[in-house]
Amino acid sequence: MIGPGDNGPVLAFGAHTTLTGVRLATGERYEIPLDDAPDVRRLGQRSETSETTVVAVEDAHAVQVLDPETHEAVTVPRPDFFDPDGESGSNPYQCPRRRDAV
Repeated sequence: MIGPGDNGPVLAFGAHTTLTGVRLATGERYEIPLDDAPDVRRLGQRSETSETTVVAVEDAHAVQVLDPETHEAVTVPRPDFFDPDGESGSNPYQCPRRRDAV
């Protein structure tokens, strides 16, 4: 996961000649030539995430999930692509294991 600018984090899939990935907030594809890529910082790696359970949809902007380590309900931003009416198990939410990766 990288943080390119103010438009939210990107889950990067590749960075050869083009930086490609998906914006976590919207599900929008992200692609930019490396020469034009903004300064980014690594927030974490996909291997540092855990699948968790959605507890409640609070509103159009937030959901509650169970922290996979403490099992406490935690409010997180709701991605635009998240379907609040989806069936159980259809929306796994990847929760960063490291607090500094949020």
